[in-house]
Amino acid sequence: MIVKDLKIQYKDKLVLENINFEVHRGDILGIIGANGVGKSTLIKVLANIIDHYEGTYDTDFTIGYVPQYIALYENLSVYENIKVFSSMTTRTKDELDHKIEDVLVKLDLLINKNTKIKDLSGGNKRRVNIAVSLINEPDCLLMDEPEVGIDYKVRRDLEETVRGLAKEGKAIIVSSHSKEFISNISTKVLILDGKTQSYYGEAEYEVFNQL
Repeated sequence: MIVKDLKIQYKDKLVLENINFEVHRGDILGIIGANGVGKSTLIKVLANIIDHYEGTYDTDFTIGYVPQYIALYENLSVYENIKVFSSMTTRTKDELDHKIEDVLVKLDLLINKNTKIKDLSGGNKRRVNIAVSLINEPDCLLMDEPEVGIDYKVRRDLEETVRGLAKEGKAIIVSSHSKEFISNISTKVLILDGKTQSYYGEAEYEVFNQL
């Protein structure tokens, strides 16, 4: 994935400009910045939700998108939600059931397979949010502030999940305003500040120490 000289503007309002970075398989790119700086907007451009921008955005990756909000059907079970979001797959029922079970095991959700979303904890809802984005086996996972509203233990589990997905060869892009969260998981970091980027490069200790 290559982003070059990206500029996002709504009518007369400039959101971001001069955004440049690359992401490869196995990378975890952390996008960090204050609230309102344009992190979610950038993620939505990468997810092809927003298509009005200038500059270059080029990727061969298939994309999975994990929104900041919980995008699930509250009255359906965990299994039923994942099945709904896999509706475009060409797998047979047996193949799909096997894949769903793999995803549930990966995210420690198998015990909740038949539980309705409304009966889950906030942390498990976050896990299901990730599960539905993985069912179609994307090359790249985009995660918009996935740690919001979860406790410390669940966040640690989330960090392990993200690192595990990267080890499998997926490219991961995660936005957050939390320096600790981004520093714990990232191999690369993009810092947004004042409608542009102030840093893009390796996620080194000195970089986070200056935030």
